[in-house]
Amino acid sequence: LPHGTCNAIFLPYVMEYNMDYCADRYARAATAMGLSWESQEEGARAAVAFVKQLTRDVHLPAFASLNPDPADFPRLAEMACRTMKLNHLDDMVEIRCMDISEAPGFLPPCSVDVIVCNPPYGMPGRVMTNRTEALSTARHQKENTLSQFFSTAFQILKGKGRIFLVYPAAQMFSLMMELKKQHLEPKKFRLVYPDTKHPANLVLLEAVKDAHPRLQPMPPLLIYENDGILTKELKSIYHMEE
Repeated sequence: LPHGTCNAIFLPYVMEYNMDYCADRYARAATAMGLSWESQEEGARAAVAFVKQLTRDVHLPAFASLNPDPADFPRLAEMACRTMKLNHLDDMVEIRCMDISEAPGFLPPCSVDVIVCNPPYGMPGRVMTNRTEALSTARHQKENTLSQFFSTAFQILKGKGRIFLVYPAAQMFSLMMELKKQHLEPKKFRLVYPDTKHPANLVLLEAVKDAHPRLQPMPPLLIYENDGILTKELKSIYHMEE
């Protein structure tokens, strides 16, 4: 699907996810759409419903109909390789399409300095899994997913090599315990808050192979100011102009 079409399909669901954090903006959008409302929450919900209906009116594919086929992954990896080449990054970046368990067959033991990953969040038996294998693999853990991943990470990381992860804040303790089982010592963590009114929903964590136990909390990262504007720190991270 074209990039713009994908954005349009996902837009109402992203709006719905962010509704608690920018209801005032959505309510103003509802007014611009000609909708009436009595509270900001009502206006925000009306705006989301309007956009959802709009996607149906213009006959966009339903989100549930998007079923990635694992057989397409090699082709997508090849497209990513071409992108690297077109941007003259092919001498710096190499794209590989493989299961993480296969990495030791490609990367020599103790050869990697840094690993960055965003592992599946859904815990087995606690969330409804996707009906397609591709989506289920991307979003939901199977049994021993983390232990297998961290075992592979330990094999390919150099001594004192680092691994960086983003994970749900509510599961931070289980993440740290699994890392320690594989001799990857949690060293720093930073909680990510949508704003000052809501609890942290993500944690950024750094662990080091075969390091001494010493955990350093970092200052919290706020996404939005209380007025719904992105914080200066987040803008600087993404190199966004004021």
